[in-house]
This record gives sequence, C-alpha cells and structure tokens, in this order.
Amino acid sequence: MRVTYRSACLFAELRFAHLGAARTQRGLKMNFLRPRFWQKVLVALLVVGVVPIALVSAVSINNTRNDLTTLGVTNIQQRSTSTASAIDAYLSSRLGDIVLVGKLPDIVRFGTNLGDANAKAAARLALSAAAARSPEYESVAVVAPDGKIAAASVLTDEGTSVAFREYFLTAMKGQPYISDPSYSVITNKPALFFSAPVVDANGKVLAAVRTRVNLASIWDVVETDQGSVGEGAHGFLLTTTASASRSPRRRATATRPSRSSTSPSRRSTPTP
Repeated sequence: MRVTYRSACLFAELRFAHLGAARTQRGLKMNFLRPRFWQKVLVALLVVGVVPIALVSAVSINNTRNDLTTLGVTNIQQRSTSTASAIDAYLSSRLGDIVLVGKLPDIVRFGTNLGDANAKAAARLALSAAAARSPEYESVAVVAPDGKIAAASVLTDEGTSVAFREYFLTAMKGQPYISDPSYSVITNKPALFFSAPVVDANGKVLAAVRTRVNLASIWDVVETDQGSVGEGAHGFLLTTTASASRSPRRRATATRPSRSSTSPSRRSTPTP
C-alpha cells in the first residue's frame, strides 16, 4: 500500500509538473503573439503619419509631372508659333519686294518689248538695284513668256529656262508666288523663290519677275529656337509637304520643288 501510495503521489506530481510546463509554454506563446506597447505605437505612427505622407507624395509627384509636361508642350507651341510668325513676316516682306519690282516703269517697258536692247539695259539696272536691297538676294530677273530668263541682275542667269518652275507658271497666271525651300537649277543650292506678274496698263500679263533668295535669314530665325525648350532642342523648317529642312551649319537638307503655295505660311517646330 505504501508503494502504491507513493507511486500515486509521484505520478500526481509529474502530472502537475507537466501541466504547469504546458501552461507556461502556452503563456509564453500567447505573450509572443500579443502585440507589445512599442509595436502598437509603431503601427499607429505608420497609419497616422507615414502612410498618408506616402499617398500625398505619390499624388503630388504625378500632378507635378503632368504640370511640367503641360508646361513644356505649351512652351513648344508658343515658341513655334512665335518663330512661324517671324518667318511669315519675312516672307511677306520679300514677296512685297518682288511685286514692286514687277511694277517698276523700266521693267514694264522691257516686258512690253523684250527685244529692245535699251529697255533691257535699263531693266538690268533696275534689277541690280533691287538685288542690292538685301544681302540674301542672289538674283532678281525678268522671265519671258517662253520661260527663259530675259534679263537678270546676274548676267549668267540670262538664257536659263525655268519654264517648268511653279513660280513662273503661277506668275504668268497673274498671281504672286512664294516657293518652298528647293534647289536652284542654276546654283544647285537650296533657296526660296518669289515671283510676280509684269502687267501692262490693261492688266495683260507681259512677263514674270522672280527673286532667288538664299536661306541665311530663315536659318537665323529658325536657329533662335536652339535650346529654347531644353538642352538639345533644335528648330526645323517644315514645308507644305512636311519635309524637314535644317541649317547648312547642321547638315541641312532641303526639298525638291513641291506643290504650289501662294500663302507665305510656314511652320517652325523646336524638337527636344
């Protein structure tokens, strides 16, 4: 009986020890899973402070990016519009010059009688005076109805046929003309051409006058856009056929003669 009692007591002690150990382990596990005070404070700071700041920053960055993009686009549009207006003013001025040349008495007199040597000499003087008006004027000439240059400020231009040129065809129809940048058949260099009809007192078209103008002044206007909207930005001159031309200082390309345009409108666009 004594052995049995003592065994029972020992078993009970072991049982209680086992239960106590299990409870201790369970308590430790529960304490580990239960958030501590500093953890609660950290979570509260994240929820109340960091998360809203991160959200506001994300939205602010996106809005700032959109605002900067809109500002850049607006700047490009305003810059290109300003440059295009300057080019239009230049082209209109040069067109006005050739229209006035076509109305000079010596030019009209020569157009009336293209075979008159004295009238031709007087016309040459008038054409030379017109060409001297601006350094970009390469040649000013009178073109006979058959399309050949009858008199010019540059004597070597005389006799050249420009019958296929749109500026000649348009002028002989009684309309002034501004060409796209194209290659001259005489110099084989890019140039602009302005033309106007020579008419008598009755309004009959007698001949055409044309000016060949180099692109130096146009390039000067276009190149003012360099860097205007950021480093690496350059201005391009687009023709009515959307072909791009750049300054010869930047490996220029120019278009061959394109379709007729009696409007001086052109567009210059800076590109990043």
